[in-house]
Amino acid sequence: MVSEKLIIGAGLSGLVTALALARRGHRMRMFDKRSEEQLLQSESGRSINLTVSERGLAALERTGLSADGVRRLGVAVTARCVHYPDGSQGLIPYGREGEAIYSISRSEMLRHWFELARRDARIESHFSVSRVSWSDEIDSLRVLAQRQDGRTLEFVPQQLFGADGVHSMVRGRLEATGLVRVNHERFSHGYKELVLSAARAEALGLSSNVIHAWPRADLVLMAFPNLDASFRAILFIPEHGPCSLDSIATHAGARRVLGQCLAPSANPLIDALAEELSARPAGWVSEVTCWPWAHAGRVALLGDAAHAMLPFYGQGINAIFEDCEVLDRALERYPREPARALREYAESRLPDTEAIAELSRLNFRELRERPLSSDYSLHRQIERRLLALHPSRFAQIYGMVAFSSTPYRRVLEQHHWQETIIGSLVAMHWSEHELKSASFSAAVLHLLEQHGEVAAIQDLQPRIGPISSAVTAAPGGAEARAERRPQRAQLGEKDL
Repeated sequence: MVSEKLIIGAGLSGLVTALALARRGHRMRMFDKRSEEQLLQSESGRSINLTVSERGLAALERTGLSADGVRRLGVAVTARCVHYPDGSQGLIPYGREGEAIYSISRSEMLRHWFELARRDARIESHFSVSRVSWSDEIDSLRVLAQRQDGRTLEFVPQQLFGADGVHSMVRGRLEATGLVRVNHERFSHGYKELVLSAARAEALGLSSNVIHAWPRADLVLMAFPNLDASFRAILFIPEHGPCSLDSIATHAGARRVLGQCLAPSANPLIDALAEELSARPAGWVSEVTCWPWAHAGRVALLGDAAHAMLPFYGQGINAIFEDCEVLDRALERYPREPARALREYAESRLPDTEAIAELSRLNFRELRERPLSSDYSLHRQIERRLLALHPSRFAQIYGMVAFSSTPYRRVLEQHHWQETIIGSLVAMHWSEHELKSASFSAAVLHLLEQHGEVAAIQDLQPRIGPISSAVTAAPGGAEARAERRPQRAQLGEKDL
């Protein structure tokens, strides 16, 4: 059933959703408070490179959208290079040989989808819209959009989707009328970014097909490669304290922090980098959880408006692509039952988005703390040994996230189970030689008996594998979710 649908927010989630649903023949209207120029302007120093994995690209392909154009936007990254305080380095592959994730500039990604939407006659975009209100008129929505030039537009769409990001006005108005319960928390660490030119990256000895990380006691610096051989570096650091956003607001403080991370290779660059870092604006990341996402079959939330997560697993854009796929599939399955379609979309996505949010929190500790711990090497050795001994029971968790379509909730379950086994083995203090002994194998079998098993790896959804040949180098069931749902209120007129 072809219908008219309206999307608030012309960012990545709004654009991809509009394109996916337009492909089904729906007439799509997008609204954004920004002008086209504001939407597409270059980042202002507070934007983190996107990392796109085969999970997200496969979701795009299943909606009928081509992933090849997305791949061409970024650098194929095969591993993370950890730079330790003593000057040594360690390379941690993201997947198997031939598997890669893609480091992509956020503005280039946005421009890609924007241009596709602009060329699609089924999508009508409205920019510089200052206010949108809607009312529920028995069996339809009546939507009024007020432009900044004073004109008011009126529409009667079948559905309205809030894809307006972490600070969603759609979600905010729903919350104000008691239709959604929201938890919005700002993360303890803020961030600043630097752009390392190709010349600076070469001077620092940065390999171009890996993501670099400098974990330190209270912070982590990361650098993501771009197609022009430059890097976008992001420093995550506490907001207050002796080593914080406060301290790096001065040249001396910024110099001290960069020296901890980059010296001695960056010594000739430190002063210039410190001057730029101290002058950069600070940014913050937030987590958003809310429920319910859908109301009366007419209004639903998408992407960060529904489930903003920390960026430390690089899955934000991939989760958005999966949102679009699940919504598209639900609307196609129940064309005459919109309430059922939106309910299925929301209830199927909630536990997975909760799970990847938890994995992202855990991965921040992994990035910042574990490489500096005394048992890190043993932990890695035991993990590799278990993968070799029992490949049907143990898995590389990052590989499950990035290179398979295994539901995030199932990956989280596997992660917790594996960490229990590995933690117990680390506590036994095996030597490298002993890891190949019969005693170690017996200890593993004992722990497997003690802790039970999760589903065998081969029983999960299969690994996607690289689609392109260009690479060369929730917890909680229905009862728990029901407890989070506020009492349904009458859907009245709201301002966005």
